[in-house]
Amino acid sequence: MIMQDGLLHDLQDPDAGGFHSGKSRRPSKDTYGGKGDKVVNMNYQAVDAATQAIAKVDYPLQVTSTSTMPPPVPDDAPEFVQTVIGPIIGRSW
Repeated sequence: MIMQDGLLHDLQDPDAGGFHSGKSRRPSKDTYGGKGDKVVNMNYQAVDAATQAIAKVDYPLQVTSTSTMPPPVPDDAPEFVQTVIGPIIGRSW
């Protein structure tokens, strides 16, 4: 829940309000307020720690890997597994 709050409320545009604007704290209070101040404060601490740990990750814009995925099921699998289960596993339906 904590990281989801950060992603949904602040990561979309950290310059427009940012993590310390209180946006990332509101969902914690809304969600955990009924469980008491101790639980809410623990969530606030977790949100603050998570926001301090965020780092930019640079990655290439083009795929550079030449590796390929193995087939989702072996070639000697039964026909049903190859025609029904295989595409589901391989997400090619």
